Amino acid sequence: MTLNELPMGETGRIESVNDDAAVSRRLMEMGIVPGVSVRVLKSAPFGDPIEIRLLGYNLAVRRNEAATVNISVAKFWLILVAAIWPPEINSART
Repeated sequence: MTLNELPMGETGRIESVNDDAAVSRRLMEMGIVPGVSVRVLKSAPFGDPIEIRLLGYNLAVRRNEAATVNISVAKFWLILVAAIWPPEINSART
């Protein structure tokens, strides 16, 4: 999945940036580097650019640049379920 396909409000983790050297260098200078968590906040009225949040700040990127950023989507509710299940283990902690 690429960053421009990520729905508004969803969070993903950057896997790679695939473009020519100049564009990927510029994106990486802005903090779009592998391993960073990114969230899509909103989109301009005609869809371009999109506003994302990463590393504690908001950034607007063009959709064609966002299309070069590969991401993986984490299902945070799975992490939550794993933390509270099975109930007999967690009840022993209290």
